[in-house]
Amino acid sequence: MFGPPGTVYLYLSYGIHVLLNLVCDWERVGSAVLVRSFEPLGDTRRLRLNRARNGKAAAPARASVDHLRLGPYLSCGPGRVGQALDLHLGLDGLPLGDASGLYVIDDGVGPTVERTERIGISKGDRLLLRFVMSESAYVSRRARLRGGRTG
Repeated sequence: MFGPPGTVYLYLSYGIHVLLNLVCDWERVGSAVLVRSFEPLGDTRRLRLNRARNGKAAAPARASVDHLRLGPYLSCGPGRVGQALDLHLGLDGLPLGDASGLYVIDDGVGPTVERTERIGISKGDRLLLRFVMSESAYVSRRARLRGGRTG
């Protein structure tokens, strides 16, 4: 988390899920963004295979093959992000791009973004440091909107 911007920072949550963070500030400044979900673009076969292979223990009982084929269930939630992308701790500390195989792509669409309270933590949960795409079905959990729209 203290590396240069664009560094992949991975860690285990509950000893099970590999969570993806992207370092976003100057080197030696602890600052990263947790990737809580993503909306797949294009063919999702590989993501579905990864989730089926990596997510057996984590998938709720109501999960079905249909959930893995279509919709947000595929990559909605930080644990599912790691499963769908088949992340492993060997990628920790690598830069985005060819070295890690992870890329952040600007699709040219400027979505409306909301600031909300943070979720899944006990300290700092009132801070408006969670940024979500307003209209996306892939937002992992909707929090109470307090800060309004940011753009």
